[in-house]
Amino acid sequence: YGTYGWGARTPGYNLWPLKFVTQLFKQARKITPAQFDLSLHTRTPVTSVSALSPTGSLRRWELATPRGAVQCSYVVHATNGYASHLLPHMAGPAGIVPVRGQVLAVRANVPLDVLSTVSWASDQGYWFPRPISGIEEEHPLVILGGAREAAGPPFEMDVTDDSTVDSTVGAVLRSFLPALFPGLYEPGREPEAEWTGIMGYTALDIPFVHRPRPEPKHAYEGQFIAAGFAGHGMPRGFGCAEVVVQMIAAELAGREWVALCGSHDRF
Repeated sequence: YGTYGWGARTPGYNLWPLKFVTQLFKQARKITPAQFDLSLHTRTPVTSVSALSPTGSLRRWELATPRGAVQCSYVVHATNGYASHLLPHMAGPAGIVPVRGQVLAVRANVPLDVLSTVSWASDQGYWFPRPISGIEEEHPLVILGGAREAAGPPFEMDVTDDSTVDSTVGAVLRSFLPALFPGLYEPGREPEAEWTGIMGYTALDIPFVHRPRPEPKHAYEGQFIAAGFAGHGMPRGFGCAEVVVQMIAAELAGREWVALCGSHDRF
């Protein structure tokens, strides 16, 4: 492939994550029993979670949002790198550290049959070509992410602002593919899109899937967390969601939930 070094090649697939989870949501709505209401509220961040008086409400918690309050008995924290905003004890290296990653989309200089559909991932960087969307699109769009080391210490750690991009990281990303594959990418070509996103890292790069455990233990009764995916939320998120739902279902049924594998310290 024009470079030297060892590696492992495995079959893979390419999909659009937003379209995928949108279809999952639609399927979930179709199978939701009539006595339940499944709804999705975008642009509605939870700004606080407050305990309700046991004598004044049948619910445990009140969630404040810009669109009003919601009362509930169970809360799942799935905010990944932002988890410590509502769970202060999850801040720092012992919890979940937010890390900003940067990605751009650049047009290749050759057709897909010349470029090939091979993608690459190593350490914290990756690239992959998007499928051709139609006959009008001759050259594929390539998604490239990484180069956090170019930002310098602390390498985008503890950064939670994904409304801006780092110009130094952007410059390294722009020069990477043309230098690695001369002729396949045009030097100096500007990307068609560039953006950042916030990942959530743990000390072991393993997600937290459990009840929050501050002292006293009852302080977060009915609350659960599934977060800290270390940049791999799409492949890890679905399995973690299944486990956290099993935990809640066991509690509702008055049963003890037992982990089938792994350490109970993580569950």
